[in-house]
Amino acid sequence: MRKLTIIFILLMCFLFGLTLPYLFESYGPFIKNHVMGNGNQDIEDVSSEPEEKKVNDIVVKKEKIDFEQLLKKAKNQFYDSKYKESINTYIELYKSGYDRISAAKNIIAVSNYLSEESSQASSLLSNMYDDYQDSIEYNYYYAEYLYKNGDKISAEELFFHLLILLEQQDSDLSDRKKALTYYYLGDIYLNSDRENVALDFFLKGIGHEKEIVLNYTAAAKVYKSKEKYEQAISMYKTCLNQDHSMSSLYYELAVLYEKTEEILKAYNYWQRCINSGIKTDIAQQHINDIRENYPQYFEREETEEKNVFKVDWYDIIEIEPNTIFRKLKIGLQENINKLNFQSQNDFIIKYDNNIIFEGNKDTRYQINFSDNTFYIFQNGEIKKSISPDQTLKISSTNKNNLFALYNIKFGQNYFWGGVENRQYRGDIHLQPITTETVNLINYIDLSSYLLSVVPSEIYASWPQESLKAQSVVARSYIINNLNRHKNEGYDLCADVHCIVYSGVKNEHPNTNAAILATKNEVITHQGNVIDAVFSNNSGGYTEASQYVWGNSYDYLKAVNISESMDYQLPLSPHLIEEWFVEKPPSYSDNKYTINSTYRWIKSVNLEALKSRHGLQDIRGVYITDRTDIGTVKEIKIEGQNKKVVSRDSSIRRDLTGLKSNKFIIKNIYDGNKLEKIIIFGAGWGHSVGMDQTAAAGMAVKDKSYRDIINYFYLDTEITKLE
Repeated sequence: MRKLTIIFILLMCFLFGLTLPYLFESYGPFIKNHVMGNGNQDIEDVSSEPEEKKVNDIVVKKEKIDFEQLLKKAKNQFYDSKYKESINTYIELYKSGYDRISAAKNIIAVSNYLSEESSQASSLLSNMYDDYQDSIEYNYYYAEYLYKNGDKISAEELFFHLLILLEQQDSDLSDRKKALTYYYLGDIYLNSDRENVALDFFLKGIGHEKEIVLNYTAAAKVYKSKEKYEQAISMYKTCLNQDHSMSSLYYELAVLYEKTEEILKAYNYWQRCINSGIKTDIAQQHINDIRENYPQYFEREETEEKNVFKVDWYDIIEIEPNTIFRKLKIGLQENINKLNFQSQNDFIIKYDNNIIFEGNKDTRYQINFSDNTFYIFQNGEIKKSISPDQTLKISSTNKNNLFALYNIKFGQNYFWGGVENRQYRGDIHLQPITTETVNLINYIDLSSYLLSVVPSEIYASWPQESLKAQSVVARSYIINNLNRHKNEGYDLCADVHCIVYSGVKNEHPNTNAAILATKNEVITHQGNVIDAVFSNNSGGYTEASQYVWGNSYDYLKAVNISESMDYQLPLSPHLIEEWFVEKPPSYSDNKYTINSTYRWIKSVNLEALKSRHGLQDIRGVYITDRTDIGTVKEIKIEGQNKKVVSRDSSIRRDLTGLKSNKFIIKNIYDGNKLEKIIIFGAGWGHSVGMDQTAAAGMAVKDKSYRDIINYFYLDTEITKLE
C-alpha cells in the first residue's frame, strides 16, 4: 500500500511538474504521517528525529525539534501567566509534528484564561476537526470550546455527533464528562425554548453522574417553569444533599414551598436565608407575613418559650483538668448585653476576687449589662447590681460542672450558621467592652477544651489513628495561636476563624479516648511547637504556607497525597484542568470524604457578583495568577464600567463563596454576551498542613497517627508538654 502511495506521488510530480524538494518543503508532515504510518505521534515521544531532504543534489539535514523543551516552555509560560505566549508555543508544537490532539487540548485549556479569543487558535482548531471528526476525545473538547465561546449551533452539532460516536465506539470518556455533555446540550436547548428535550438531557446527565449538580439545578428550573413544584423541590433538595454549601437554594426552596402551600417548610427556609445572609430583606418580609397570616402555627411558641430553660444535662466523662498548661480564654460571643444561663451545680459570681453572688443549680438566671452596670436577675427580679471596671466571673467548685448558655450564635454568614442553646465546661466570664456591651468568654483548661474541639473538627466515627492525629494537631495549633485575639481580651474565638468550639454537645467516647491517649503531646520543629494548621480536604495535594498566607515554614510545604507518586504537579494546562474536572485517586477521596468536597462545581450568581462589586454587565472572570499546585493567587473580574482584582484569601468571598482557592473558571457566552460562569474546584479549606480526610484515608491503610503527622508536617517530631 505504501509503495502504491509513493508511486502515486511520483506520478503527480511528473504530471504537474512539481519537484521533490518542493513537496517535502510544503507537504513534508503529511507525507511523513500518511506514508510513513505515523499519523498520531505518541505523547511520550518528545523529540523529533532530524530528517534529510535533497536540494540541488545536496543533502540537507533539517534541524531536530526538541519537543521536550517546547513543552517545558509552554508550561512555564502558562504558570507565569503569559497565556498568549503559551498558546503560541502550543501552536508551534502542533505545527512541528507534535501530537496534535494533545497540543489542541492545551490550546483549549489556556484559552479559558484569555478575555479575547485567539483567532489563530480558533482557526487551527476548526481546521483540525476535518481530520478528527470521528475522534470522541476531540469532539468533546472542541464542542465544549465552541459552547463556551458562544457558538451554540456548532456546539450542538458536535455534541450530537459525540453521542452518536459514543454509541458506535468503545470509549474511555468518563461518566463525569458524559454528564457534562448532557448538561451542555440541555442548556443549549433550554435557551432556545425547547424545555422538554432540555429536561430529558438533564435527567440523562444525572443518570451518568450524580455529583454533577448542574444537571439537578437546571432540571429544577424546568420543573418550576412547568409548575411541577414538587419535582423542582426534589431536585433542589438532592442538590443540597450533594453539596450543603449551596445555600442560595434556600431562597428557591422557600418560594417553592409557598407555592405548594407548605407554610412551615417555607418559613424554615426563609429562616435559613436570614442565617445565611441571602436576600434577608425579602426573607424577613415573608417571615413577618407568615406569622401574621398563620398565627395558629406559632401559638405553641409561647409554651415552648416557657419550657426552653428546662435543661437536659449532657452525660459527660469526668476528667482531671489539665494543670500542665495554663487555662484558656475562648471568646463565645462579642458585644452582647445580656446572658441567660443555668448551672448544673451551685455556683458563685466573683468580681475583683470577691464573691458578690451565690446561685443555685438548675435555676434560670439572667445577667443584663446596661449603662456600665451588671444586673443579675432571678425569676424576673433583680437580685444584685454592680458597676464594674473588671470582668465578672461565674464558676463552680465542681471540677466537671456544666453551664447551659442560651441563644448562642454560631457560624454567622456561613451556610451552616444559626442560633442554639449550648452547654460548656469550665467558667464563664463577662468582660465589659463598652458601657453597654460585654464579651462572653469561656475560661477552660486545655484538656477539657480539646474534648469538644476535636469532635467539632473531625467526625468521631473516623478511624482512631486519624482521631489521634487530629488531637495532637489541634493541641499544637491551639498553643501556637493563643494570642490571636489578644486585642479583644481572649485567646481564641469559637468559630472557623480560629477553631470550631461548640461546647460539650459534640463530645464523643472515640475522640475522648484519642485525646486522653495523646495527652500533652504536641508537634515541634527545632524545639518549638509548630503552627499545626489543617483543613478538611486539600483536593489531593496540600499547598505550601507561603502561597496562602505569605509566611514560609520548613514544615508546611506542598505534599502530594496521591496514592501513587506518579501524579506530580505542576501539570500541563490541559492536565490541570482534567485534575479539577475529574476525580484522580488520592488519600483525600475515600469512604469518609464529604460530598462535594474533594471535587465540586459552582455556577456563580452573576447578579450577586455584580452587586457585590458594583459592576455593570460582567464580561468575564479570569485567573491571572496561580501556583504550581493549582492554588489561585489572583483573579480579574471584568465589568463594563471597571475591572476588579482580587487576591489570595479574598478570592473565595469575592466570587460569592467558594470552598477553596483551587479551581478553574469557564466563562460561558451566548454570542458575545456572558451567560454564566461555571467553576470546577477541588478541596475544602486552605489546603495547608494536614488534610483531615486524607488522614482518615491513611488510617484505613494502616498508617499510625505518627506516620500521618510526619507525612504532612515535614521535619517535625512529637514531644510532650512540660
